[in-house]
Amino acid sequence: MRVATPTYLHDCLQEVHNADGIGDKQAIKLKRAIVDSLLPTTDVTGVEDALIRDAVGDEALMRAAVTSVLRREIGAEPTDLELRVHQLDAEDIRVETNLQALLSIELDEEHRLVQQAILGIGGLNLRVATMRHHECVMASTTQTCRCSRRSSTS
Repeated sequence: MRVATPTYLHDCLQEVHNADGIGDKQAIKLKRAIVDSLLPTTDVTGVEDALIRDAVGDEALMRAAVTSVLRREIGAEPTDLELRVHQLDAEDIRVETNLQALLSIELDEEHRLVQQAILGIGGLNLRVATMRHHECVMASTTQTCRCSRRSSTS
């Protein structure tokens, strides 16, 4: 994951000076407002590794992600879904399913659905990493969902 450097941000913000109807003082104020509204970067080290680990090592999670996508995207919830995930190297996986035969879909559609499931797992891992970064603990039950920051004194 790449982080924008101050030089990169400065170069991008130079475009503000090219806007029609904005003087130099207004451009400077606008650039300051833009910079002030930027969020600090979040350390998400390990998210990619966690995605590979989850996809390869947690069949139930992968199956739940694919099933969720199928339910949302095409309204199907097959009970006889076959799913195998193979790790090809440190960054690549191959997912084999029987979705084409089960749902009479093309290979491209199968790839898109599985990709959505993998991106969903990655998004979940990113949210967990973000909560860790901000020291936010999430508790969830069917009744409640709350987020609280850990006290610096505990």
